[in-house]
Amino acid sequence: MAHSTQPDLPVISDLNEFDYQSGSFLEKLVFNHRVIVVVLCLLTTIILGFQATKIRLQAGFEKTLPKAHQYVINYQANRDNLKGLGNNLRIVVAVKEGTIFTPENLKYFEKVNDEIFFIPGVDRNGMKSIFTPNTRWR
Repeated sequence: MAHSTQPDLPVISDLNEFDYQSGSFLEKLVFNHRVIVVVLCLLTTIILGFQATKIRLQAGFEKTLPKAHQYVINYQANRDNLKGLGNNLRIVVAVKEGTIFTPENLKYFEKVNDEIFFIPGVDRNGMKSIFTPNTRWR
């Protein structure tokens, strides 16, 4: 059995004998104004509960982007043109004059293709160029 080491405190059987001014300031404030404390707790619970109904989960990718970065500003300006691309990167290599189908140009394009192909993290199965087998010619 546990033994209580508290000093003998008088047992008050009649509420009229209770000294309402005993205890610390906070204790007197809380216990002498119980109804007000309970009402304030209920009001706080109701208000915060109502505010909690307005919480919306928005785990969008755009929330993580730095708004002042030049790349993000450029993305925002061209957002409508980029819909449906997902997380893709498109690299376009063009010639100033003539056709791309010359031996020199094809060697250069193959070099660009190979350098991109071997970058760590590139999805090689999803990569499309004139040098990958998943490209369809019509």
